[in-house]
Amino acid sequence: MSFNSDGILIFCPTARLEPETVRAIFDQDYTGPCDVMFTLDNPYGHATRDDDYDNILHNYRKMRRMMLAGDYQAVWCVESDVLPPRDALRKLLAVDGDTVGGLYALRNGKTHPANAFALGAEPGIDRWMEWDEIARHWGQVIETAGTCLGCLLIRREVLEQVDFHSAKPCACDVGWMQDLYRLGKRQMCDLSVVCGHKQPDGMILWATPQGVRYEKTEPSFWEIS
Repeated sequence: MSFNSDGILIFCPTARLEPETVRAIFDQDYTGPCDVMFTLDNPYGHATRDDDYDNILHNYRKMRRMMLAGDYQAVWCVESDVLPPRDALRKLLAVDGDTVGGLYALRNGKTHPANAFALGAEPGIDRWMEWDEIARHWGQVIETAGTCLGCLLIRREVLEQVDFHSAKPCACDVGWMQDLYRLGKRQMCDLSVVCGHKQPDGMILWATPQGVRYEKTEPSFWEIS
C-alpha cells in the first residue's frame, strides 16, 4: 500500500475536553502538514446515553464530510479524554493498514478491557482482546477485528467507502468496525502507542503488560455544550 503523507486531518470531537488531550495533540513530533479540527457541536444534549451516541455520530459524519471535501490522505481521530504519546501520529502513519489504532483501556466496564477486538471475531458480537493477549504482543503491531475511534488513524479510501451509522445500544464505532471487518479491511493496532484514558474524576487509566494501571490526578476538564 502506497501512502502520501501530505495532508493529515487531526480530529477531536468534544463533549468533555481534557487539557492534557489538547497538549498531546499539539505536542506531536510529526512534522508533516496537518490541520486540527475540534468540534463544539453537540445538538442532542447530554440527558441520556442515547443523546451522547447521537452527538458522537453527528460529529463523526461531519468529520467525514470535511475530510472528503479536502485533500487529506488520512484522518487521525483523538477523542477528547484520550492522551496519546508524543510519537503517536508518526508511528501510526508508518503502519501498513486501512486503519491503525493506538492502545488504551476503555473507561466502561469493571475490568476496563483494551480498545481492540480479537481477530477472528466480529466487533460487538464476540469479545475484546484480553490483557494477557496484549501482554504477549506488547510493543508490536497486530491485526485486530476492529480498534475503537479514541486514537485511530483512518486512510482516506476507507472513509470514501464506508460512512458512520447508528449502532445503538453501542456507539457508532462498533457498527463501523463491523462494516470494515465484513469488507475485509485491515484494522491494525500498534501496541507501542500507549495512551492514557482520563475519567471525569481525574483518574487516568494506563495500559500496561500487567493490565490497567490507575493514576490519580485532579479533575481538569472543560465542559463543552
